[in-house]
Amino acid sequence: MVIVASMCLVTAHAADIENGKVLFEEHCVACHTVIERVRDKSGPNLRGVFGRTAGTEEYSGGFSEEMMASGVIWEVATLQAFLSSPAQTIRGTKMVFRGLRDIEARMDITCYLERVTGDGSVPTNALCAEGR
Repeated sequence: MVIVASMCLVTAHAADIENGKVLFEEHCVACHTVIERVRDKSGPNLRGVFGRTAGTEEYSGGFSEEMMASGVIWEVATLQAFLSSPAQTIRGTKMVFRGLRDIEARMDITCYLERVTGDGSVPTNALCAEGR
């Protein structure tokens, strides 16, 4: 079951991509990587995550049934909601991260991920655009 009531958590502040990298290394890198063709850690490799349907990428740890059935497409808004509270956003997720309350920190991480995991096929979210 997916709770999408918090999908409007995107902030109007311009993201700080460098801070997003620092926060990713602080909160995410123990379980996830963003490097192409690097095997999964305890969480899936996030390369190409934007535009992907949750639970559809091959992942050695296996996704929960709830994740695979969620129908969530990863984009700035859905990642914002998920990073806020993974267990509340997609009940039954295997991700044990408790979430980040700070909306600006979530935006920074999300835009960092958009920048480093994409192949250019998904348009950049306006809040992640450079020069703002």
